[in-house]
Amino acid sequence: MPQVFKQQSNKIIAFSFVGLIIVSQLMILNMGYKMPMYFLITLAVLSGLILWGMLVSNCTIDGSVLKSKVGPFVQSIDISKISLIKISDFRRLGSRKRMERVKIIYNGKKKLDVSPEDIEGFIVALKKVNPKIKIEKKEDRVTSS
Repeated sequence: MPQVFKQQSNKIIAFSFVGLIIVSQLMILNMGYKMPMYFLITLAVLSGLILWGMLVSNCTIDGSVLKSKVGPFVQSIDISKISLIKISDFRRLGSRKRMERVKIIYNGKKKLDVSPEDIEGFIVALKKVNPKIKIEKKEDRVTSS
């Protein structure tokens, strides 16, 4: 039975982003500018994809395959090819909430970044499939994004 690990997400940023786009479009329409309908539809679709990616993301361990899903995009990795997991704490500038990121290195130099809510359970599940995985913990850092 596959194990699903929900990703950490910042719903406030996602909804703020979409709200900002909607408000800016309403302001443009109220100013009397004529926007082509295909531009507005394209902007709505892109906003929807970004919101989908920010809200619907998870990692699934199914047998010996790790599937990372971010919105409509799915990436599959053979867990036996994972050599290193780097865990780093960071907090966004101006935020008190800390998030942990997991960088998975596989097939030599390929990388996949995920942020599961239960990092310890995620690592235990990966190590059950591939006990040769090395774990590296990085120091805290502050980012401005």
